Amino acid sequence: MIDDRTTLSDPVEELCLFASKETLARCAFLIPVVTIMEEAIGKKIKTEELAPLEKTVNSISEAIKAESEIWEKNVVDLKANLTGPSPICNYLKDVKEAKILCSTQTSSN
Repeated sequence: MIDDRTTLSDPVEELCLFASKETLARCAFLIPVVTIMEEAIGKKIKTEELAPLEKTVNSISEAIKAESEIWEKNVVDLKANLTGPSPICNYLKDVKEAKILCSTQTSSN
């Protein structure tokens, strides 16, 4: 078993140092192949480690998007409420100040 400090290519390179002339060609081919395998294993490990994080980021992004849509709808609703006359004006017809404010509100729209 290879520990964290050793790569697969280290023992292969050591074996190739002591290889005969016949096996040197094989070693020359084997070292790049082992290096490619190491890179693939590293990428797979990184992908496996990142998958849960990507899932979390995606779920948070979806939640933020949904919450943003709710807030945007609330803003639109509140703006619509501001453009119309206030319902309280129907109940305050006899109050002088209310008449002034309600007439200003309807005349400004």
